[in-house]
Amino acid sequence: CPGASQNPRPFPPGTDLPPLPRRCDKKLFVRAALNNGVWNTYMAGGPYGDTDGKGLFWGDLSTVPQYLTMRFATPQTIGEVVVAGLRADNGYCALLDYNLQCKKGGRWLTIQQVRTPLPPSEWVRTPDCIAATWYKDSNCYLNTFAPVTTNALRLVVLRSTFGFAPDALANEAIRRTWGGPGNQAKLCLRQIQIYAPVQYLQVRQMSTPLQNKEKTHGP
Repeated sequence: CPGASQNPRPFPPGTDLPPLPRRCDKKLFVRAALNNGVWNTYMAGGPYGDTDGKGLFWGDLSTVPQYLTMRFATPQTIGEVVVAGLRADNGYCALLDYNLQCKKGGRWLTIQQVRTPLPPSEWVRTPDCIAATWYKDSNCYLNTFAPVTTNALRLVVLRSTFGFAPDALANEAIRRTWGGPGNQAKLCLRQIQIYAPVQYLQVRQMSTPLQNKEKTHGP
């Protein structure tokens, strides 16, 4: 990790490690749409891909970029977005690269860029396999940024895995080994959480009469 100690000290058994304080609070609710029209709820039949048998969302990534747009009924001040995807496993794809954008003055501005460094897969010849692949098992991204006020956010999806295959060469190895078309790249998400910054909430609560206090409703 950047900035981590070069001489880390092990913690003794039973050490209580308090979580880092969050910069944001108050989850904001939005409606979302995927630009290619394939935005389905898939009820997982088993615990594969970290779904725990629960529903997940996925969209076709046969071409990129794809845009997942999230709109607010009224402008909101935002300071943190959590993008919770899935780990790569069979037909479940891990999100690797994306931009997070907000809409300002009719234009989309990039506020975060997320790139997952992966060495390219290579053809090999061993008793067990025909390709060597590398995969960084990241599937949840915390995006923090200077607060912005907007009525829309969007995820510009640039790259995902092909199921558990991290790239096209690994997917070709799957086709050669088991036949069939291989795995299709998809946007697989468990949820997206959008938060207002704590400082903004404190100022607003102090300046708002109690009887007019906002209530937060679900989607």
